[in-house]
Amino acid sequence: MTKPSSGTLKVAAVRVVWVQNSEEPDEVVERGFRLAAEAAAQGAKLIVFPENFLHSRNPADQMIPDGMLVKRTETFAKEHSVYVVAGIIESWKFDWRQTYDTFLSAIVVGPEGYLSKHRKVDVNMVPYDRTWKPGMPKTDMDVWPGDDFAMHKAGPIERMGILICRDSNSSWAWTRVLTQNPQIIVSPNLRDSVVKYGADFGAMAALSGVPMVVACGHPESESFIVNRRGEVVAFLNDREGAIVADVELAPRDPMLVSFDVVHNSFVVPPEY
Repeated sequence: MTKPSSGTLKVAAVRVVWVQNSEEPDEVVERGFRLAAEAAAQGAKLIVFPENFLHSRNPADQMIPDGMLVKRTETFAKEHSVYVVAGIIESWKFDWRQTYDTFLSAIVVGPEGYLSKHRKVDVNMVPYDRTWKPGMPKTDMDVWPGDDFAMHKAGPIERMGILICRDSNSSWAWTRVLTQNPQIIVSPNLRDSVVKYGADFGAMAALSGVPMVVACGHPESESFIVNRRGEVVAFLNDREGAIVADVELAPRDPMLVSFDVVHNSFVVPPEY
């Protein structure tokens, strides 16, 4: 029997496509916010941007929570009375350091300002060593891994899970997120798909009863929204834009204790 939902929410996934270093970062960011404004005008209350969407040639702009890109997102969220999850190339350093460390992160921002962040965990070459330790060498992507998964609050959503990119390919990550009883899962991605790459979000939604919003920024990938039954209710792959759909939030009570990731039948390319 399907458990009762925690209410209905109008959500959006933005598909903004760019090739790294091919155009000015501020042009990409402003184009994405223009697309998001269209989603807000359609009534979306939660808007998800792709992985790495917030980026700049100035590392200081990428700091959380005081960098310019976070402030720009705060302005947008306040102007449109929406909650935003946006992928960001996070710059981080101790006060005394001259150089920056980098994380692939996502921020949660609302009309009230910056709320929280998730740092992508699955960036290590060694699958069993996912947790950052002092003195640990950088990873295959030249970024540091985050240390775990947590639930995030965003207005009417009390428990939101975030899976960035390769986080969603790990059974360990899905188990960590789903056993914390999320009402919705969002996935900022560069390269993901409902037909080719990575996890089968439809299968995972049907298995868990949790709706999912996936926003991608790679030319070959889609942005899509999946309801609690695993049905794709909004989909975009042929142009930039924002898709909007109503989804039922999942209940907050436990459902299952562990989850094995369900993959598409295609082999994930090595560069993914």
